[in-house]
Amino acid sequence: MPNNSAWAARIPDCAASALGRLRLLKGIEVAQSENEWWLRGPALTGELELLLRTLPDGELFLVLNDGQLVPIDRRVPDGVLPQLRWRLIRDAISPTLPTSGFAGRLTDKTPIKLVHSHEERPANVLVVSFFEFQAWADNAPAIRLQRLRFATRHDGNTIIHGEPIPSLEGNRFTEQSGIVVPLGMSWSPFLAPDQLAKRWRLDKGDIALWTEAGRERITADQFVACHRSSILATSRSLTGAS
Repeated sequence: MPNNSAWAARIPDCAASALGRLRLLKGIEVAQSENEWWLRGPALTGELELLLRTLPDGELFLVLNDGQLVPIDRRVPDGVLPQLRWRLIRDAISPTLPTSGFAGRLTDKTPIKLVHSHEERPANVLVVSFFEFQAWADNAPAIRLQRLRFATRHDGNTIIHGEPIPSLEGNRFTEQSGIVVPLGMSWSPFLAPDQLAKRWRLDKGDIALWTEAGRERITADQFVACHRSSILATSRSLTGAS
């Protein structure tokens, strides 16, 4: 197989949730037909091929200059790349989080509990309704949006991370090294935030949202940069609009 060849892939519509694992990769475009999703890209490296082969019920092709498709393990063309409405995957696929919580619960052998604190820290995380956030973003200058990222649950509850956060009514938190606690709260026994993040095995860009109800992880790939296109895509996902 030639390296860095143009490629395409096809998966059934029922497997669309698997596309989220690809949305941070550059150069990948997606399009949806009646019962399936198509992906394409300009360069099929060995690492990318291994990742694409993990897509459920997926088919992988090399794309010839005339648009003909050659199944990855064959030499003879079999079909052509369909004419569809292609979009960058990061704009088309908006990761939504489970309604029941922002992500999997973290566990801890040595109890660490939230406690009230007199230390004042600025709010840099806000949890609010997505549509309130969207209404604010519609009129916000681009420079404000560039400083934020967001993750949205299926019920529309949205966590916004960055500074300064929007001036909206919602639950405000403060984040240090990925550890997110309500304003006016800290933890005991105290560990430095970076040590606690390491203890809880947070990866770069992950956060642990910690409330009295428990601690929940939101991974970096569940966040979306605050581009107007990604906000619109999330709105369409929540409302079922095309």
